Amino acid sequence: MNRVGRKPQGAGLVDPLRGSPHAKQRMTLILETLAGHCTVETACEELGIQQSRFFAQRAEWLQEALELLEPRPLGRPCKTEPVASPSEVKALRKQLHELQARAAAVNVQAELARTMPHLLRRCTPSKKKRSAPPSAGTVAQRWSSEVVVLSVARRRHARQHAVRRHGEHEARCHTARTCHQMQHEGVPVARVTRELKLSERTVRRWRSAVMEPMRRGRPAQPASRDERNNVYRYLRERGPATPLAAVRRAFPDVRRADLAELHTRFRRIHRRLRERYRSRLVWKVPGTVWAADFKERREPIEGVYRYLLSVKDLGSRCQLLWEPLPAADADAVGILYERLFQQYGPPLVMKADNGSQFKADETKDLLALHNVVPLYSPARHPQYNGGVERANGQLASYQEAMAEFNNRPAGPTCEDARAALRLANELARPDGWQGPTAAELWAARPPIREEQRRAFIENVESKRRLVREHWNMEPGAVLEHYQQAAVDRRAVRDALVEHGLLTILPRKPKRGVQKKCATQNVTQVRGAGILEPRREEAMVGAAHVALADSHHHEGANSSTIKSQASGKN
Repeated sequence: MNRVGRKPQGAGLVDPLRGSPHAKQRMTLILETLAGHCTVETACEELGIQQSRFFAQRAEWLQEALELLEPRPLGRPCKTEPVASPSEVKALRKQLHELQARAAAVNVQAELARTMPHLLRRCTPSKKKRSAPPSAGTVAQRWSSEVVVLSVARRRHARQHAVRRHGEHEARCHTARTCHQMQHEGVPVARVTRELKLSERTVRRWRSAVMEPMRRGRPAQPASRDERNNVYRYLRERGPATPLAAVRRAFPDVRRADLAELHTRFRRIHRRLRERYRSRLVWKVPGTVWAADFKERREPIEGVYRYLLSVKDLGSRCQLLWEPLPAADADAVGILYERLFQQYGPPLVMKADNGSQFKADETKDLLALHNVVPLYSPARHPQYNGGVERANGQLASYQEAMAEFNNRPAGPTCEDARAALRLANELARPDGWQGPTAAELWAARPPIREEQRRAFIENVESKRRLVREHWNMEPGAVLEHYQQAAVDRRAVRDALVEHGLLTILPRKPKRGVQKKCATQNVTQVRGAGILEPRREEAMVGAAHVALADSHHHEGANSSTIKSQASGKN
């Protein structure tokens, strides 16, 4: 059987090595004797040495080979560094001190820049002698000599002042600890103060006796509780539009800063209370809710028509009617209502104000005949019907523009009024500039089925009973117009929301207004309770209507924002 691989070379491995022939001969003979190919006597004869000498050389060689095979540290051997001279050591120590002082100064400067930025300046020689700062005990005595009652804003400022003073105290302590540590490590304190750009005297005073945090300035001397109540009473009587100069003239003995603070706080509270009554209405289905209102002109159209009746669909924002009339009476309203009902079909709800022509018995009978629920605005609250109020101004401007375009210096005519109606429906795009126009949305409206109308009216009646029960009203009591309108506003609103015809959203807060107001508005608008304005409590309460919750308001069904009133209300 033949062997695979190279033949073992044995002692022949010595030939390619570098060395003298005599050394190679000795290594070859030692390897051969170890392998048994040659005897010791033969090797000694060839080398010309005795056996004892041969054994000694072989043992020495094997010992050195074994030492070479011992495990050694990994990597290259370390180089011996030269020893620095004393002058170099001194320079390096100085450089180290500078770096340590700079590193310590950076940490201290970050805290000083946050708490006391006025100190970060190069120390300059002082020309005038400064008096010693007051001790902490003197300042504490001065501040605690009397107990003062601060307002909310003043208490907040006092807390902020205390936080700032505490931060300055911590910065002084940090600076003193850093200087003490650097001095203990052999770094001169003057080098640290030079890096901090602080006066050495200031740092020395901080290190000698670290002062306790103390307040600055004179103690607060705010107005008393009675004086503040008198100012609030004065502002409530005259309203938030009262200028600050008038308040200062009325209360010359009260500090000007206190009056400015009370004036600002009163206006802020009044603004927040007023914004609670605002919300955005999103009408979901076109053709279900209409809004009507009269527009009076100073100069009659064509010398005859002083009034214009405006009817608008809130779901599509389509203007259904803009009709010039010689008089605003119930007969004209009934005729035009009948014409609209025959042409487009009656809606579910008709919104209007409390004008005599809208709350007349003839108008109410006509709406009841067509199963239309009337929805009247609160007294002296035109923003409740803000959608059509906004549309009146737009149509009037379109009407004047059309008269000017047609070169009619005498004023607009009935033809201009009809052209303004068409123009308004063509320009209005409720869903954005890429969406359909108001006329297209109106044309695509779904029809109102009889079962839908019947279910809505039944829901309104059930809501009316709930409202009467909530207000402790007798079930069979006959209410006057304003009382019934207040009941209908709650009942119709809840029915519209339940049938998916109306969505009530919080008013979009202005820039800078906290989101907390919007969250409160959402909670109040979507609450399960019945909402009621405070201004109607006296009127409804006179007819034995007791309000269970004084926090309910009417604002969930009105909008006073002009940009949102058009079609959103």
